[in-house]
Amino acid sequence: MKTRLKLSLTLLTGLLAAGCASTPEEGAGDGRWGDGEQREQAAGRDGGEAGAAAEGAAASASAAARRFGFAGQDYEEALEEEEGLLHKRTIYFEFDSDAIPQEYEEVLAAHAAFMSEHEEAEVILEGHTDARGSREYNLGLGRRRAESVHDFLELEGAPADRIEVVSFGEERPAAHGGDEQAWQQNRRVEILYSGVDR
Repeated sequence: MKTRLKLSLTLLTGLLAAGCASTPEEGAGDGRWGDGEQREQAAGRDGGEAGAAAEGAAASASAAARRFGFAGQDYEEALEEEEGLLHKRTIYFEFDSDAIPQEYEEVLAAHAAFMSEHEEAEVILEGHTDARGSREYNLGLGRRRAESVHDFLELEGAPADRIEVVSFGEERPAAHGGDEQAWQQNRRVEILYSGVDR
């Protein structure tokens, strides 16, 4: 174990030293670049890389939309189809957890692909909890759950600027009761689409 720790520290020290080895040019205006020409060259590279990344993301989103079977499908028609993954708009969580259960990853990937394919798709992610815990704690937990779903959708290609996060904590239960069956139904994030669900 000591050998592993020494090796890890040695590698970390080497990486830090390599990172500190590069310094800005003397006389550079903002400490990062030399003259204006270098800035323009760098901006051109960055713009090209950003454009390539955007094209790659668009191609990936189209491929995902084909994979889930709603490429070219009408917005409302796709959302109202009862057999598809998009019909599943509630993500349930374990007690006191904001980790997305693995069983919902495919569902969320389908929603992300749908949002990428349809520019009109805007969602509100409503975070909810069961009644256990203080009001303040549950509002925070509901928000963390909704943010987990937001982050997953964004990583899968959904535009972040069309996703809104809100928490209701324990205030809007899906089921009433003081047993595990009711609590399980209340630990959730609901995905609400504009024009269809709200």
